[in-house]
Amino acid sequence: MIIEPEMLYARWKGQDALAVGSEVFGLVPIGERPGWAAGILRAIAHEVPECSTLVGVVLAVAEQPNRWAEGHRAFSMVRREVLRLDEEGNRSGWTEALVARAHLLAVAELVAKVAYNSTDPSDPFDDDSGHWLSVCLRGFVEQVHDPLVEAKAWRAFVTSANRTAALTV
Repeated sequence: MIIEPEMLYARWKGQDALAVGSEVFGLVPIGERPGWAAGILRAIAHEVPECSTLVGVVLAVAEQPNRWAEGHRAFSMVRREVLRLDEEGNRSGWTEALVARAHLLAVAELVAKVAYNSTDPSDPFDDDSGHWLSVCLRGFVEQVHDPLVEAKAWRAFVTSANRTAALTV
């Protein structure tokens, strides 16, 4: 299957981010999916230093195959913070910084899900969790408004485990 990177990028920037996520996720070998997802999170993590502790937990889980089963616990930790942010935003108003944190944590949640699902658990998260990384990553880069961050995020997204190109970038 040959996918033209320019067309894929245009679709990702347009209204087709979920379909793009499905296509790219399908190209990543199953055993490389947690590393690929972690590469996406690592590419954008420095933009929101307030989330560094939780992001660090998720990265540690996703980057070490012997820890992938901890993905469910990592997801739960991130979800608690997402719910707290949701309460804060609804109570005090959604600032740009708060929205950026929420988008980053949405990516972190999905990375944790991808890691956990890679263990073939009896209680997996939705099998399309990896597809949604595209949508949440797009939301994050739209919120940050930085072309360099967008370019870095896109490169991480289309590179399988930051080692083997899934697509030509």
